[in-house]
Amino acid sequence: MKSRQVFYIFAAGLLLVISIWGFFIQPAIRFRRDSNVVNIPGENGINLQAEIQTFEPIEGTDILRSPLYSKLDSSFTPSSYNAGIIQNYLFFNPNQKKFYWLKPIVKEGQIFETIALTEMPTVNLETKKAPPISFAYAIADKDTNDDKSINRSDQKQIAISDASGLRFKILIERVDRFNGSSFVKDNRVFLFYQLEKKLKVAEIDLRSQEIISNSEFRTQPL
Repeated sequence: MKSRQVFYIFAAGLLLVISIWGFFIQPAIRFRRDSNVVNIPGENGINLQAEIQTFEPIEGTDILRSPLYSKLDSSFTPSSYNAGIIQNYLFFNPNQKKFYWLKPIVKEGQIFETIALTEMPTVNLETKKAPPISFAYAIADKDTNDDKSINRSDQKQIAISDASGLRFKILIERVDRFNGSSFVKDNRVFLFYQLEKKLKVAEIDLRSQEIISNSEFRTQPL
């Protein structure tokens, strides 16, 4: 009889410890772990989450920028987004004390490449970064190869924005690969890309954000 009482007392104590863990300790740990995660409403009722990273200043401006890494809500399956991919950029203007997104938060898509568009460095700029005039982005927002995932193998869009992250605009709707850019000269830049085994180059006017010309070259086998 005495051993049975000891067992009941031990069981009651164990249940009390589990209850304290469940109601107080575990939620506190979860809060600390997820404190840098924000919810982002996506299309089709999908709830996206993004982890806020460190804000860093953009060279030549007062603006700061933080990449947000996408993280799909666990309630949605199958996953069409990959963890650790940039979902968006969050900008902060300290003069206006204002936050804003690079692209609309309801527009899905992953940013696979971000290139600073700068003028050719001069002798005085050899030891430091040239300030960007604009940014170019390669963004995938559709599963174009039917592998149930949005990744680097899918076709992408090429978009640009000002150095401050404003005036975001998609310039080219379909590319297989973004091959980089030239230096900016007279507010114009060349963007290189591939589509259907053809190498193409688009000349962009950064003031108007319009394509001035678009040429293509057939790639030859090595």
